[in-house]
Amino acid sequence: MRLSRIVGAAGKVLITIGVLLLLFVAYQLWGTGLHEEQAQGKLRQQYAQLVGPADTGSTPTTSVGSPDPPSTTKPHVGAKRNLAPNIGDVVGRIEIPKLHVKKIVVQGVSLDQLDEAPGHYPQTPFPGQAGNAAIAGHRTTYGAPFSNVDKLKKGDLVLITTVQGTFRYQVQRVFIVQPSDVWVLKKDKKYPNALTLTACHPKLDASQRIIVRASLVGKPVPRMKGQDAETARQIIAGNALTETTGWWARAARIPALLWGLACAGVWLLAWLVSRAMRRFRWVPYLAGLPVFLVLLFVFFEHATKLMPAGF
Repeated sequence: MRLSRIVGAAGKVLITIGVLLLLFVAYQLWGTGLHEEQAQGKLRQQYAQLVGPADTGSTPTTSVGSPDPPSTTKPHVGAKRNLAPNIGDVVGRIEIPKLHVKKIVVQGVSLDQLDEAPGHYPQTPFPGQAGNAAIAGHRTTYGAPFSNVDKLKKGDLVLITTVQGTFRYQVQRVFIVQPSDVWVLKKDKKYPNALTLTACHPKLDASQRIIVRASLVGKPVPRMKGQDAETARQIIAGNALTETTGWWARAARIPALLWGLACAGVWLLAWLVSRAMRRFRWVPYLAGLPVFLVLLFVFFEHATKLMPAGF
């Protein structure tokens, strides 16, 4: 009898763990998108204030094959048009018509930035300027802005709008590298005015990086005032294309532990009340379920920061 109870209890524990893992996977795939969409909503408001009314949000209709297509519009009027953005600030908007992607881009490629938007590498020029501008983004979680970049082909358009204007890039090649291949962020001799998109490869894995190299159509614009000094201040020495693990996000460890204990406490309380009841033992679980799910969602928000960050 005792053995059967042990086996039964072990079975319940394993089932519970399995359900929690499935819920965590569901949160990774869909729940993180809610976080990203809320962040994008706030960033869109900042973007509207930054670029001013000149940006109508419409995509240029000039075809790829048309002769001498324009690369940029007139600069947008914004309060910060001559200043380089700080980490976390809005850089501009990226549009990939073929993939139906339209996202606000922020400065920086750490976990905090990439969980809200595609991030611009501070050590690279801004889009539209001379050199190799680079932007990183998720492929599976947090809105997955770069989910289908592997489908881009030579000649496909990528449009970037910043305070300096709207710039057209044409995809030249798509290739795979290792996370340590930071050379892809350096100036490309073949395409001196380039845009580089980076994301993890394959999906649900951070073992490699997929690179999209595109070239600017037309002439580049000058660097912004104070850009060099601000860029030097923002650069953090590293040897990898974006962070590959979130375990070093120490700020998330204690909150994840506390929210996890809160979840366990609610379920334990429901179990104890259920044990004390002779009838309707399912009522405490039903009453505690909404609270448990809310706490679990918050726990997942912190726990996901301890997982591989490049998905």
